[in-house]
Amino acid sequence: MSKCTDHCYHKECLDRQLNGKDNLRCAVCSYIYGVLIGEMPPGLMTWYLEKHKGMLDGYPGVGAWVIEYSFRNGVLPNGKHYSGTGR
Repeated sequence: MSKCTDHCYHKECLDRQLNGKDNLRCAVCSYIYGVLIGEMPPGLMTWYLEKHKGMLDGYPGVGAWVIEYSFRNGVLPNGKHYSGTGR
């Protein structure tokens, strides 16, 4: 059943895009069909509105959303080691 209501694709185009994967993300609306499985390590994400005046050039008095995330060093379920990071 399609969740995409205002756009459509040729079946052949979708078959090529899926190409043996277990999921498909619509290129127009980003709806995910199937099951999206990945190896994302556990981490922390926070967000807040920074309200400092003059923070954005050309937009005086307007704040900006700040998104921060951090991951510690670790090992994925497949045994692969990864280095932590934060941004």
